[in-house]
Amino acid sequence: MVSCSGLKSKSAQFFSKQKFYGKHIPLDGLLELTHKCNFQCVHCYGRDERAVEDLCYEQWVDIFRQLVVSGCLSVIFTGGEVLCRSDFAELYVQARKMGLMVAVFSNASLLTESMTRLFYEYPLSYFSTTMYGFSPETYKAVTGNAENYRKFMNGLSLLEKYEIPIELKAVAIRENYHDIKDIHDFAMERGYPFRCSTNIRNTNAGDSFPTGHALSAEEAFQLDLMFPERLAFWKGVAQNPEPQPYTDMRRRNQFKYLCHIGEQSFAIDAQGMIHACAVDRVHGFSLLEYSFDECWNKWLPAVASEKAPPNFKCMTCPDFRYCEQCSASIELEAGVAMCLKDERCRLAELRHNWCDSFKND
Repeated sequence: MVSCSGLKSKSAQFFSKQKFYGKHIPLDGLLELTHKCNFQCVHCYGRDERAVEDLCYEQWVDIFRQLVVSGCLSVIFTGGEVLCRSDFAELYVQARKMGLMVAVFSNASLLTESMTRLFYEYPLSYFSTTMYGFSPETYKAVTGNAENYRKFMNGLSLLEKYEIPIELKAVAIRENYHDIKDIHDFAMERGYPFRCSTNIRNTNAGDSFPTGHALSAEEAFQLDLMFPERLAFWKGVAQNPEPQPYTDMRRRNQFKYLCHIGEQSFAIDAQGMIHACAVDRVHGFSLLEYSFDECWNKWLPAVASEKAPPNFKCMTCPDFRYCEQCSASIELEAGVAMCLKDERCRLAELRHNWCDSFKND
């Protein structure tokens, strides 16, 4: 939700937007190497899958080979908690030796000196980590263990020691709302690019328990006004409320997914299922049964081309420009009818009203 200046190392995703806009090329992939995690976060959307067996080392290396042959430039290693894999270092080095740029999404609590040194020796694109609170007490409330705060801070110190590019994220929920400004200010003081999300979705299996920890629309809206960079963004929208061209085209053509889903990026889960994006769990095609090229060139374009169901409210919603709409998330929560009206709709309405008032003042 909150963002600031980008990372110094440009990702293939940024490069693709500049050079390959509109072309169906698999440049950027998110790879969930494991479903395992050492945290017990109250809002976790992957908890149902932790007992599922992950792909082995050889299976992942075969996937890396297919990605390289298909033209993929950049991958994100994530989980679960990706550092829970005992063979993580071997997988990381193998991917780098094969020419893939690698970023890591991790809670940073399992970082060691030797692992961080490896990121320095085989340069990492960036290390993206989430700060779940600004005290041991908040970490206990969110992750289940107060000691996780110390482990996170130790991991952060190691990354700084080896000058690894860091992105700091926060997820704002009821349990840590009081800490979000401190986390933001901490990131600004250290010069970290910062992102904060208030979007809490169902689990990958469709269970709704994580959404019980979500902020109200009014609380989420206060974060829009709290941080200078986010406030500047909405002032810009107020002055230029015209719809974004690509999204507007997708709406006019009645596509179900209104983003760049499956255009230049993809997600592969720990069981080897490829999805059009990290949130999409309705569709999945096994890379143990099909080749990556077959999935990329045949199945994923079919997903991206699906039409919206009748009366899909996002198509005509007057607050759409002010919404962080995600059709894949809506589908996961509301099923094929995709009839959803919740706090996110209310948040978009609040933003719309504020932008109209700002423009008219």
